[in-house]
Amino acid sequence: MINKLAIFAFIMLFPLNVSNIESYVEKEKFTLIHINAKWNKKNDVKVPQIPNCNIQYAFLEDQKESFRKNVNYVPVVVLYKGNHAVRQWSADISFKLEINKKEILDAIKRASQ
Repeated sequence: MINKLAIFAFIMLFPLNVSNIESYVEKEKFTLIHINAKWNKKNDVKVPQIPNCNIQYAFLEDQKESFRKNVNYVPVVVLYKGNHAVRQWSADISFKLEINKKEILDAIKRASQ
């Protein structure tokens, strides 16, 4: 089971300020960033297309050390509203993650309120 408090703490402590990723985020718009390790590419997340949501992909190895050291499992998918993380989904010890469109749309709806 994912510890929701740990996810919240991760998001609050590490807002999107990673130079390799921040150029993808547009102010006040939603961006979904899928981060995976090069060695785990076979377990990439099938991220569904979401209307009015920018979807980007990045390798963990290409990020700053301050970001990398706080990612325990890949892949990880983070939803940003502007440059603030509002929701994160992480793989478990299997290094696999499945997200459906409804989960993402629900997170966008909550962040829009």
